[in-house]
Amino acid sequence: MRLFKKSHLKTTLLLVLIAISVLPALLISSYLLSQFRQINKEVEVEKLQAQTQSAKAEIYFKIKQLSLALEQASTDTNVALAAHTGIFGFRARLKLNSIRNQSQLATSVLLVDTNLRAIEASPLAAELIDHNELNQQFQDSIQQGYKAQFSSHILDTPQMLIEERKIYEKNSIDIKSEQSLIFIAPLILSETQTVDDNAKLTGLLVAIIPLESLYKDIQSVTPLVLLDQITYKTQPLISSISTPKDRISVESRLSFDKNNTDLKLKYSIDKAAAFASVSDLQHEYIIITILFLSIVLGLSIFISGLITKPLKALSDLVQTYAAGNLRPQKVKLNFIEIQSIVYVLYKMAQRINKDQQELETRVEQRTVELKQAVDELSVTLAQLKQTQSQLIESEKMSLLGQLLAGIAHEVNTPVGVSITASSMLTEQIKQLNNKFNNASLTKSELDGFIKQISECSLLVEKNLGRASELIQNFKSVAVSAESENPRIFNVKNLLIDVLQTLKLELEKQQISVTISGEEKLEIYSQSGALAQIISHLILNAVRHAFNHSENNQIVIEFSKIANRLVILFKDNGSGVSDKLLDNLFAPFYDHLNKNNNTGLGLNIVHNLTTQALKGEIKAFHAKPSGLVFEIYIPLK
Repeated sequence: MRLFKKSHLKTTLLLVLIAISVLPALLISSYLLSQFRQINKEVEVEKLQAQTQSAKAEIYFKIKQLSLALEQASTDTNVALAAHTGIFGFRARLKLNSIRNQSQLATSVLLVDTNLRAIEASPLAAELIDHNELNQQFQDSIQQGYKAQFSSHILDTPQMLIEERKIYEKNSIDIKSEQSLIFIAPLILSETQTVDDNAKLTGLLVAIIPLESLYKDIQSVTPLVLLDQITYKTQPLISSISTPKDRISVESRLSFDKNNTDLKLKYSIDKAAAFASVSDLQHEYIIITILFLSIVLGLSIFISGLITKPLKALSDLVQTYAAGNLRPQKVKLNFIEIQSIVYVLYKMAQRINKDQQELETRVEQRTVELKQAVDELSVTLAQLKQTQSQLIESEKMSLLGQLLAGIAHEVNTPVGVSITASSMLTEQIKQLNNKFNNASLTKSELDGFIKQISECSLLVEKNLGRASELIQNFKSVAVSAESENPRIFNVKNLLIDVLQTLKLELEKQQISVTISGEEKLEIYSQSGALAQIISHLILNAVRHAFNHSENNQIVIEFSKIANRLVILFKDNGSGVSDKLLDNLFAPFYDHLNKNNNTGLGLNIVHNLTTQALKGEIKAFHAKPSGLVFEIYIPLK
């Protein structure tokens, strides 16, 4: 869809027409070709299986022929006596030559006596080969005595095969193996076996077929099919030198006797040769498809041009209207449907011209009205901003007045004591001066005057120091957040100073305040802004949280977490509703609607926290009652 949105209609129509006409043909043809390829593959597999079955039958016949020849020769008295006594050796050799010539598989046939020696062989050179690798199998057969049976074995005979290859070197192939297929037929005199069931073997008749020779014979039976591999159980015994990857493979089993001496044969055929007919058909299909596409492309271009020509005229007309030229135009086109659209556009252009004129008149009138309204709103907004600033300053001055009242109450006591002490000090000095002038001053009186003067001076110094400390606390609390520079201060000491300035307000409501936090925690921030935040929160609780009840408590907890100062301000007052909680920091929002409340206290707290200290503040319901304020202030 995105391609169609950005393409010309003619291109889109071409693509659609080609897709409608070509895609079904391509899909059907591709499906038929894939089916034909699958059928052809199945046919080739069946042919391959038939060839391998034929080859297996032929090799099995040769092996069976060799087995029967060995079993028949094992009952020949001359052969049995040759192994037992050494006589009739010439006749035994002729028998061995006959077996090897008939089978065409065995490279050598041996006559082995009970001492595991090859006393006769065909060919004669095989008698000189070291057959020690077969001795264990010979020994097992001889130990079975007259119970020994004809058997076949797959054995590892690498050393024996080196000497065997010298015998049949003229028939050697490139592929070599280290295993041999061994047939063993026990030799028992038939007359002895009849008379004595415990008669022993006279020897063994052995046929040796190297697997490389068997591979060559199997491959010669199926020259058009490649024998990839011969496997015994799960062990590959012999493989072709190089097998192409893209081939069709089948497997077949070749059995020799009842001992499950089976070989698995894996055949394969080249896919390219197997699918030659399919490839030819595919080439013809490509040529036909190209011709068909050429015809479809020509027809598509003609049809798309026939459709897009009137549409282009319609598009030009719409673009003319869109450019602002709304002069009604009549265009004649061939298609009735498109002509109807042109007529509708003509009527729309007429109506738009008329509406445009009316709209311009209305816009001029509304513009004048809006300008007047904007001027009035600007004046009102300026007045509101001025009023808000005045109210904020009023709230700040109210806080400052309460701080002054508290500090005046606290300062009054040390100042009064200092005045009384200084009056006493003045009176004592006058008396001392009179006695001194009258020359009636005694030493004891002088000591008494000095002691009283010292006590009065100490009392004045102590109380004036207390007054100075209270005034200094007031200065640190009342400093403006806008003009203050950051400094290092102790958090708990600052909170204690704030409580000291508001002690009068807290005592009136009988409110106890608990401060909890690290004693020596010092931070680098604006102490005045933080002091004003805590002051506003305390005054807000004093004004709104407690209804002259008992056990009024405020808890202030502070800690440093992840480079932030975290303050929890909790009270056990009456709390607020959910609606008020959502608007708690909004300006001019006072749920008690008292005339002496501006509704800016918590708004100032919010502004100081977020703007002056770049932090954040949240409010929650406390359990079982009251409010919790969480304040997070980033630290440098």
